[in-house]
Amino acid sequence: MSYLTSKENLPSHSLVNIDTFKYLILVAFVTSQNREARELLMQAERGLKLSKRKDWYKVLGISKTASAADIKRAYKKLALQWHPDKNVENKEEAEEKFREVAEAYEVHYIS
Repeated sequence: MSYLTSKENLPSHSLVNIDTFKYLILVAFVTSQNREARELLMQAERGLKLSKRKDWYKVLGISKTASAADIKRAYKKLALQWHPDKNVENKEEAEEKFREVAEAYEVHYIS
């Protein structure tokens, strides 16, 4: 008999019987497994959240080391390109792109 299941290894005053003791060990094992699974799930959720973030540098078409002047220049160019008044044929897409470019500019240049 193993140490954990041996009745001799339990204190004589113990109110826990062997089956309950085995159950508690099993619960502890499953809980540790669940903790690891929870941690993996949290990591996956963080990764998904990061992947859904917009890369504002990419939106503006600039490098991450761009200067304030480069950011402003890229914004002006894209704002003119995607202005809804200049894109009458696909106004909805232009409005969406224009808002996205403005938000990217606000995030990088103003902050």
